[in-house]
Amino acid sequence: MSLNGNATKSSLDINFERFDNQIRLANKELETALERTRKLRSQISQHPQVLTCTVTGSIARSTAIRIYSDIDLAVRFNERAATNGGPAEIIAETEHIGKSVTKNIQTSDGSVRLIFPDWPSVDLIPIVQDNTSKTKLLMPNRALAAWLPYTAGQRDIEINLKSNILGPKFTTLIRIMKWWDRVNDHNIGAYYIEQMALDACKYEMPSYPDGIVSILGQAAQKATKSSGSAEELQAAHDLAKKASFATRPEPLWKALFGEKFPISRP
Repeated sequence: MSLNGNATKSSLDINFERFDNQIRLANKELETALERTRKLRSQISQHPQVLTCTVTGSIARSTAIRIYSDIDLAVRFNERAATNGGPAEIIAETEHIGKSVTKNIQTSDGSVRLIFPDWPSVDLIPIVQDNTSKTKLLMPNRALAAWLPYTAGQRDIEINLKSNILGPKFTTLIRIMKWWDRVNDHNIGAYYIEQMALDACKYEMPSYPDGIVSILGQAAQKATKSSGSAEELQAAHDLAKKASFATRPEPLWKALFGEKFPISRP
């Protein structure tokens, strides 16, 4: 292992990176996402109650994957809006802002999704300043009628800092695991995969096999039997561990990740 993953690449490293090239956003897709981001930030920032509109999530962290990722925009409301409105009112105001962009929206307890005819969709995440702290931000939860801590901005910083220290293999590892999670419907969730990757790469950048084994092991340990995914996660962890020790591991990694995973010619 190495601190930044810049050691000579093995054929297996090359195959993982070829796999990543198939699942990460292509340059054209990234340009499309960034252009939509620029337009929406400009539109949303014109609303009088909006203080800032910033990019967060997978686009900000360079962990977006094809098909599944969208754009996350943190919409920070000004002090007047935060003082006059509770969680439900801030969600309603976010809906109003969303409908000024497109009539096709979906509202959850803490965000408003803007749906367009073409990729990508956009999630508006309303946030306000915590009036008890100058450094803390809050996001509404309509179902709980409560304010919850907003942590996505801090996660952006953590992922980007770790990537700067360890190199691009870190975000490649996250994208690979996010893809596996979405394709297999395990619903670990991007946030938890990122946290597991941070834990797996706490001191140095492991090999791709060691990183994958660590993340799947953490996921299997955290899964509850009642969720129905514990056995599947354990089986995936066991397969990854077997592949990490195999003389010719590519077929086993292909069995784990599917047809997109390349196999080098012997």
